[in-house]
Parts: sequence; structure tokens; C-alpha cells
Amino acid sequence: MKIAKPTTDEMKQFQDDLLASAKEMKSGRAARTTQVVVTAASEARARIGLTQGEFAELLGVSVRTLQDWEQGRRDPTGGRADVTAGRGQASEDSAGVGDCLASSGNFDTDFLDHHLFSCGR
Repeated sequence: MKIAKPTTDEMKQFQDDLLASAKEMKSGRAARTTQVVVTAASEARARIGLTQGEFAELLGVSVRTLQDWEQGRRDPTGGRADVTAGRGQASEDSAGVGDCLASSGNFDTDFLDHHLFSCGR
């Protein structure tokens, strides 16, 4: 299979486009920017330093479900929504997490270390 050589005009256009792109990058202007939105689920997991597998097990959901929450494709519901939002209040449908969290208001890393992990999770 033979590959056709670019014409002189195509090569000139390519060079002009490449030079314009290099000048744009050097000036600090971006052709596009990406903003990452941190979801409550990913922030909660990061705050307590658990892997996705550990946090999913703690909440009684699959890793895939947790990934959907963290990537904003789905939102947690019920007590799991409270836990991932950092309110520390979970209902009975949270696979036992509610027993550990029901007595508290807002939680932080110390709360989670003491209460969640002392519940055998």
C-alpha cells in the first residue's frame, strides 16, 4: 500500500497551523480548559483515606456504584447520601453504617477512625 505524499499546499497549511499552535501555547492561551468537579462521594472517601474498594464495602455498595457516584453519573440515596455528603447521619438501609453514624452530627477523620472502624468495618 502506497502512502500519498502531501502536496506543497497541504504541507504549507500544516506548517502554518503548527506554528500558530506553538505560538498559542507559548503565550499561555489555552484552546480549551477542563474543569474537574469533585463530588461529595469522592471528597468523603479522600478525606478518610480509603480505597474505592474499602469505601464501597464500608457503605455496602459495589465499587462500580461508588465509581458512578464519584464521577457524577449517579447520586447516592438515603443514608449513603448523608454519609458521602459528610453529614454523618445514615439510615438503617446503609448496611450497618447507620448504627455507627446515627449518634453524630458532622464527622471528620477522627470521628470516622474511632466510630466506623471500631464497628468492625
